[in-house]
Amino acid sequence: MARASTPTWLSLDRWAQLIGLNPLHFNQMTSTVLNGRKTCGEGWFQYDWQDSDRVSREQVAIAIRMAEVQLAETVGYNLLPDWDDRIVNFPRSAKPEIRTLFDSLSRVKSLEVLPHFISGGVRATTSVEASAPIVFSDPDGDGFNELGTVTVPAGSLTDVSEIRAFFSGHSAEPAWEIRPIKVSLSGGNFIIQIQSWLLGDPDLAEVWAVSVIDGDDPASFVSTVDIYRVYNDPSIQAQLLWGPESGECSDPPCEGTYQDGCLHTRDARLGLVSFSPGTWDAESETFSRVSLLNSVPPDRVRCRYYSGYELPGSPLSKITMDPYWETTIVALSCTLLDRPVCSCSNVESYIDRWVEDLSRVQDDHSYVVNPSDLACPFGTYRGSIYAWRRCFQEGRRISR
Repeated sequence: MARASTPTWLSLDRWAQLIGLNPLHFNQMTSTVLNGRKTCGEGWFQYDWQDSDRVSREQVAIAIRMAEVQLAETVGYNLLPDWDDRIVNFPRSAKPEIRTLFDSLSRVKSLEVLPHFISGGVRATTSVEASAPIVFSDPDGDGFNELGTVTVPAGSLTDVSEIRAFFSGHSAEPAWEIRPIKVSLSGGNFIIQIQSWLLGDPDLAEVWAVSVIDGDDPASFVSTVDIYRVYNDPSIQAQLLWGPESGECSDPPCEGTYQDGCLHTRDARLGLVSFSPGTWDAESETFSRVSLLNSVPPDRVRCRYYSGYELPGSPLSKITMDPYWETTIVALSCTLLDRPVCSCSNVESYIDRWVEDLSRVQDDHSYVVNPSDLACPFGTYRGSIYAWRRCFQEGRRISR
């Protein structure tokens, strides 16, 4: 149930795991069966107003996303593969009156998009099975059903990294995705395993008279989920844009022209691509080359594409974040929370370390800090400086 209206690359439950939170309590649950093994006795809530003394899951998601954006802007790329849609100006000659499509090597001039380019395309979803039933089980025999399993026919699909689970009735909206999950392919079926605390009924987190959810009551959990294929659709990639050529408005008034096309990789790591005008052939699932609509290069190109850092050697590299960035995001996000997290001693110690202000000078102690760290754009907290330094480790930042 750990979800929020702010989508993040790092899942909320992974964040909670890294700072040492009990997953049941982070998901607003308690269990008398597991009570003796608790690491934190306070249940978390969805919104700040439900418990004004502590941070909520929604606020944690905002802090995580702020940290992700700051880090991504610093290193120059998405920390996890994601889709982007941006308009790029076509490179011009030093002499504005010279407009040519090609560079000195007689190739179409390169465009700069986000580094770690994977493919042109847009996010697309296809329903695999709506309201797929969940079977709960207790693999370790401790009396608590901690595992939910969903089995759906795979059909012609084979890529387990494209299979996602969502709370029913939300049409694969990213904010309602259930993460993390484990997917395997066996006997023509996708076997999807989900920790049961991720399957708490989200309606119980939205009520005004909110309370901790009974994790021992089967009615506290959803009984079905929607299974979708989430994938890159390459049929939409580039749109070449020309503004009105004359000084007068045309009919329709002040409207330019455009032409569809595809993107080609020049340098994936640096995010250098070129384009070709073309039309999508649904039967062959490729672009057919056509002539350029105008005699001059486009003024701008709208690029829609999939890009981001992929974890080397991982079979699920498109959905698995590098632990290097996971820990960096957690450290920086801790500095962005404006109220206590919880009273658990292990969590308090973890967060207190990252939110220590290294610029402060007090009677009983002070810090020896590199002067350049005091100018850190992320702030002077230990977690801020740590995250800033991590961005500049060898090979992490891409500068163009």
